[in-house]
Amino acid sequence: MKILIDVAHPAQLNFYLNAIRILGKKHTVLVTYLKRGKLPHIVKKEVPESQNVKTLEVGSHKGNKLSIIFHANLFRIFKMFWITLKFMPDIEFSNGYVAGVGPRILSIPSCHFQDDPEIGKKRMRLMMTFADKIYVPFYTESKKIKRLESLKEWAYLSPKYFNPNPKILADLNLDEKEYIFIREVITTTFNYQGQEEAIIESIAGDFPKDYKIILSLEDKSRAKFFPSHWHILEEPVKDIHSIIYYSCAVISSGDSMAREGAQLGVPSYYCGKRMMHANNILIKEGMLFHINKDEVVSSVKKITNGEKKYQQNEFRHSLFKKWDDINEIIINEVENIKIKNL
Repeated sequence: MKILIDVAHPAQLNFYLNAIRILGKKHTVLVTYLKRGKLPHIVKKEVPESQNVKTLEVGSHKGNKLSIIFHANLFRIFKMFWITLKFMPDIEFSNGYVAGVGPRILSIPSCHFQDDPEIGKKRMRLMMTFADKIYVPFYTESKKIKRLESLKEWAYLSPKYFNPNPKILADLNLDEKEYIFIREVITTTFNYQGQEEAIIESIAGDFPKDYKIILSLEDKSRAKFFPSHWHILEEPVKDIHSIIYYSCAVISSGDSMAREGAQLGVPSYYCGKRMMHANNILIKEGMLFHINKDEVVSSVKKITNGEKKYQQNEFRHSLFKKWDDINEIIINEVENIKIKNL
């Protein structure tokens, strides 16, 4: 079987990484990826090429609107079509619509995953046009939409696939549950259009000076505006999910890392603007909190002073019992195509 998997940013690579490793043992897998930020470096590090697994850079994303529209979408559609025509996979997987155009024209089965049905009617309509199936977490099923009893981060954060490594604490001179993990994103992408810039930066001075802070800062040019005693991580970060796992709280201006923290059983505070279906799932579970930036410091203080406590292992075990194994779903999709081709 020949499988095409397309990724456009690191979160999508994380999503497919376990499936790539599993499928690469029996099948030929081509991983196409967008030249965007650190993604090429991460792909080369996390997806070692072998006889069965190859990687290929397709298109670019330079961070501005014109580049997003033309380089990362329009031009990339044509490039992906020719790659699909040349490779002729038995099935294609992705989390957007760009890689689905070729398979639709060439009558190749495609399966996409989307945890953000709020992306807009036009973009969702494009996905519906160019995918045979779209898995959406905890969503009403239709002809093409399949309900996924899980969030996409669970593909790599489920206890079946992720075990925290305590060695990371010694490497960074940290003590378990004695520090806060903070993520500050840039706001130049479509997802964050209209969001206030530098949300965390604007309240950094409000944190008590004795708090130990680990900061994941997307725009390193802003480092000088944060307290000097904050530890700023250098990407790509080794074992970042273990760092998050052992923190006492996660604060993020971006939605992805806020959800990751929550699924790792760490109380997570999202102070961005996006109102998301996926976020609501974890808000209902009581581990994710969507708050204004003015509420961040006071909310975290309730954890650091012991007023609020959370049972990390029990929470993750409860999700494990009731949520789907996404990698098994991907593998089953491949096996179903294999059976149809017999």
